[in-house]
Amino acid sequence: MHSAYFWNKHNLLGRKVVFTLILFILAALSTAEAQNKKPKNLPNYDDKTLHFGFYVAPQFSIFRVKYSSFFQRNLDTVFAARPKGSPGFSTGFLISLRLNDYWNFRFLPGVSFYERGIFYRFKDAPEDRQVIESTFIELPFMLKFKSERRQNVRMYMTGGIKAGFEVGAKRKERTDRQLRTNNRDLSIEYGIGLELFYPLFKFAPEIRFSLGVNNMLEPDNNIYANTISRMYTNSVTLFLNFE
Repeated sequence: MHSAYFWNKHNLLGRKVVFTLILFILAALSTAEAQNKKPKNLPNYDDKTLHFGFYVAPQFSIFRVKYSSFFQRNLDTVFAARPKGSPGFSTGFLISLRLNDYWNFRFLPGVSFYERGIFYRFKDAPEDRQVIESTFIELPFMLKFKSERRQNVRMYMTGGIKAGFEVGAKRKERTDRQLRTNNRDLSIEYGIGLELFYPLFKFAPEIRFSLGVNNMLEPDNNIYANTISRMYTNSVTLFLNFE
């Protein structure tokens, strides 16, 4: 019962992601057709080696968990341990280095605010919400492959890795009797975006997916940590880039 429940929940999230991607691509194609009828803005933009900018980015993040043998042996005591995600926010700077006509290297240092957790259900007890609020300094290193520019629009794909380091007072408030997480994270990131050239700047909306590869679980000896063997971060982010 537990495996089927989480499988169906993850399938639903996957369908929502695919639907969002389809809408994004259709909107990009519609915008490209409209932009082709307009005069070309920033005609010498691609001649520069370096570009600087900033981004704001609403996101949704959740933990991806692997359950322990303790959880399997104690299903009559621990009924469920359900990951719960929440919206968050990221902001930072953008440095883009032109490698050639189609490739760019990007560095996007920033800060992100997350709220994620695990909701536990125990025998003869109400649901116990272990919510973790955290602030991370993040350092993404990305490669971008871009298409030919059509007047004032161009599509691109991006991918790379992101290192994250937790900061702030929230971490110090947690005790070893609660669910705690590691203060370092490493993620693989990939996404697609659309560049729109305006007379004074370039605007690039981008949807990006992040898959954590570092085990975030702090191995404390309590029922919350013992229920889980490994815990990773997952997030979907809408980047609004301005250069």
